Amino acid sequence: MLRRLLLLFVLPLLGAVLFAGCCGSVACDCQNYRTDALIFQFSADSVSGRGFRASELANIALVRYNTIYPEDSANVQKTDTVRLTRTRATAFAPVVIDNTEPFAQRFGRKLGSPNPRESHRYAILLTGAQRNSPVRKRYFIGGLTLRGKVEADGCCTCYENIEKSFYLNNTFVEATTGAGAPPAVTTLVR
Repeated sequence: MLRRLLLLFVLPLLGAVLFAGCCGSVACDCQNYRTDALIFQFSADSVSGRGFRASELANIALVRYNTIYPEDSANVQKTDTVRLTRTRATAFAPVVIDNTEPFAQRFGRKLGSPNPRESHRYAILLTGAQRNSPVRKRYFIGGLTLRGKVEADGCCTCYENIEKSFYLNNTFVEATTGAGAPPAVTTLVR
């Protein structure tokens, strides 16, 4: 009787330990942080005249244009704006646009999609210090296409971006990188 009782408690515990040892102790290193993100870097090349001074990058406005269709029930807001105020030390830090940064996800739509009806358009505006300052430079981002796949390898499941492209001021940009590679950085020039 004691032997049966012991088997009833020990066998499930032993099974749990064996199965946990298979996947529970494996650390997954997917190297896919921000794989879908759009990363923009302002050029600091002042010699060619196509770069920027730090003072020109002190105030940046990011605008998200939500594509609204008549059949959308969440027809609430058409644009969102985020203002970035930068110091001289952080002026040339990259501008990142991701599914949840700097804008919250809205209408269930992601940053980009194979279906253009589910993606947004964006603008990066260099402005003055005042709220209604005139825009000095504009960069329009649209036509985003993002496609990815999930790869499973034993106990690890990782997402991999297989297509990332967009239009920057009507110029096509292919930003797809290989598996495990950091996201591509697009340089913005004057």
